[in-house]
Amino acid sequence: MLKKLGAFGFLVVLILSLTLSGCFSFSVPDPSFTVEGVEDGQTYEQPVTPTIEPGKGTTLTITLNGEPFESGTTITQDGEYKLVIVAKNSRGKETTSEIEFTIELDVPLITITGVEDGGYYWDAVTPNITTDGENDTIVVTLNGEEYTLGTPIEAHDKYTMVITATNEKGKSWTVTIKFEIGAPPEHEIGIGEELAGFQPASDSVVLSYNTDPQYIKSGNGSLKVEKDGNSGHGPRLNRKGDHPDWIDDWSRFDKLTVWFYVENVDSLADNALTFRMYSEPQKDFGIAKSSLTDGWNLLEIDLKALVGSDTDILKDMSSTFIEFIIRTSGGKETFYMDEFKLTMSDLADQ
Repeated sequence: MLKKLGAFGFLVVLILSLTLSGCFSFSVPDPSFTVEGVEDGQTYEQPVTPTIEPGKGTTLTITLNGEPFESGTTITQDGEYKLVIVAKNSRGKETTSEIEFTIELDVPLITITGVEDGGYYWDAVTPNITTDGENDTIVVTLNGEEYTLGTPIEAHDKYTMVITATNEKGKSWTVTIKFEIGAPPEHEIGIGEELAGFQPASDSVVLSYNTDPQYIKSGNGSLKVEKDGNSGHGPRLNRKGDHPDWIDDWSRFDKLTVWFYVENVDSLADNALTFRMYSEPQKDFGIAKSSLTDGWNLLEIDLKALVGSDTDILKDMSSTFIEFIIRTSGGKETFYMDEFKLTMSDLADQ
């Protein structure tokens, strides 16, 4: 049986509520950070790389001799330096720290051009390595093997290059950089005026080169697809192995993308599109009408998900062709396609 609370009971509940609220409120940590690479009052005979990491809930403002400084930047010039770090938490509480240090270089200063740490390249690279001393000796290894300066690096691989320079005093400095050479992050399978490499799958499909800018996503032209009836056919690519931009190895790419234009999405059947890879075994990827809208639509085919465990398919596409099957609700319809591209979604994972 429920009873009403009197004024005293209400007051007790209110006090208890406020007390519990205070007990369980979340405190905001004080601003904090860590510094590695330099210490206050020290003098260094080689370049230094200050690394400043914020603590939980902390934002940092960092300056070096009054100029903005990015954590992880290597300082290579002689001089006296003052690193100022201002840390602030979400409640505005602030703390400031100053680190003063001096650099008096007594080691060779290494300069690297032609390749950068963390770089990704799809053409051959030739690192150029110099120092500030005429008589310095330079020793370089590439993935643990001796590397001869001036040799182009071409093979697709991940590389670690270690450079050690030594001056006449016997003082040394070592720099390590990592980079990768692989497939381009994007490869376009172009649409030329002659439509080389494009073929209709049946007589119900007519392909032509469109120059009306209203139906071009980019460039000078697009693929015009006229479809008569609701038969399951569409444009094919590389059916005869004759597309000039076709590449045999797709294994480095994550997606195939293409822009698809439909004037009225209701002209399509419910199972509107199928991307078909004529491989062994055959692979299909369906696109429903419900996922499309009037106008331009970006179609994305996840290649890794498409082939599943049959990953060898993507390694050799030389004898494979593809088709974009278009299903209409009946009658003659016109569609446009543009920008057929192979893409890599995340270079860091490659």
